[in-house]
Amino acid sequence: SITQYGTPAEFLSSVSFLLGRTTQTFITGSEGGFGANRVAAASLLGAESVTKKGKTYYEVDCVTRTADGNEGGRHHLISGTVSNGKLY
Repeated sequence: SITQYGTPAEFLSSVSFLLGRTTQTFITGSEGGFGANRVAAASLLGAESVTKKGKTYYEVDCVTRTADGNEGGRHHLISGTVSNGKLY
């Protein structure tokens, strides 16, 4: 069951690679709302558990931003469930 991943927010931590990872170390000042030495940030907007046809799904809503000068961001809607022992 998807509940083996903990809460919906904890589930997001286990699939955070879907949001991208920084592979380099950066030395920066505090710019554009980012802390010192940070070039990306993710904000959790919502996380819930829903049941459809007897199967539990986790639905997570988040936004990621990078310090590339673009004040926008990317909106991510992530849904997951476990079936036959596999995460979908």
